[in-house]
Amino acid sequence: MALQMNEINSIRLIVDSLIFMLILLVQIIIYPSFHSISNEFFSSWHYNYMKSISMIIGPLMLIQAFIIITQCLTQSNLINYASLISLLIVWIATITFSIPCHNELQSMGYTNIVVNRLISTNWIRTVFWMITLFLSIVNFYKSI
Repeated sequence: MALQMNEINSIRLIVDSLIFMLILLVQIIIYPSFHSISNEFFSSWHYNYMKSISMIIGPLMLIQAFIIITQCLTQSNLINYASLISLLIVWIATITFSIPCHNELQSMGYTNIVVNRLISTNWIRTVFWMITLFLSIVNFYKSI
């Protein structure tokens, strides 16, 4: 049984909301707290954090990408294409900034400069996931 457009939009709204809430927690609470973790425990803490957060955000990002790409193919409109562009910016920022920062923190341990770079560049993802959520809300209300 195929999902109806409003059901797909509802699922997307839930996924986009979860991702946005998660990125806000990361941006406002988790990343700044990296400065408070002692150097002695930072690498093991960071490793456990990355393992845990990846199990949450990874599937959500894949589901989000699948839904938005599907929407672009089946519901061709400006909102869906803008969502895809916003999502591409998030993925590019993740690959270009976030992953390298986390790799550097994992291999070298805590570095004030790297944590600050992670926090400042993560605003790109935060803003564009907020835009994606806004577009998802518009899509949802257009479908009911």
